[in-house]
Amino acid sequence: WSRFIFTPLGFALTYIFILSILIVGIVSVIVIARRSETEELKKYQRWYIYLGFIICSLFVNDLIRTQRGVLFGYETLRIPSSSMSQTLMPGDFIVSDTWSYKDRTPVRGDLVTFSGPSNASHMFVKRIIGIPGDLIETNNGQLMINNEVLNESYVSEHNNHRSKEQDIYFEVPKGSYYLLGDNRDNSRDGRHWGAIPRDKIVGKVSHIWFSYHPKEGLKINRIGERLNDG
Repeated sequence: WSRFIFTPLGFALTYIFILSILIVGIVSVIVIARRSETEELKKYQRWYIYLGFIICSLFVNDLIRTQRGVLFGYETLRIPSSSMSQTLMPGDFIVSDTWSYKDRTPVRGDLVTFSGPSNASHMFVKRIIGIPGDLIETNNGQLMINNEVLNESYVSEHNNHRSKEQDIYFEVPKGSYYLLGDNRDNSRDGRHWGAIPRDKIVGKVSHIWFSYHPKEGLKINRIGERLNDG
């Protein structure tokens, strides 16, 4: 339910709620201060107690931010490149469901987030093309899975010119997945690093909760868009 704040309605209500708390808090402090008489400080009203409270609050906030996927079942990420266009565009902010694969395995077509092959601190977003045991190959520019042509409606023709000239022949090992970007002409993916082990897959992308690009501005039409399997 905490993911509700990333829907357009939830985002607006949360913003209004926080703003209301700030306004009510400021007004209340002024009113209480004017009505109150001077009193001696309580034992707990000491600078070091306030400092300890601030430090604890910062620690808890950092814990929630870094362990959000474990505690609440989602992560938020920003798309910096065009490797997944047209599905995901630069400036999109996405929600990744980190509990999605607790009771099921990833399937072909899923948009997933995963830790980088060489640097675990870097997160990537790609689409699962091959599952364990699959044979991935190209034939006359067409991508084939186990000798059958894969229907890829999510790949735009103008993003798939140079990649048609690349030959792929790859057998997905047990416990691993073969991932590709939807923008085949501009994506570093399974064609460069091979298969990704299952334990590196963090979650499944569920929707776009915000979209803003410095050159294009706020892209309202993309906010709240759900991202279904391919």
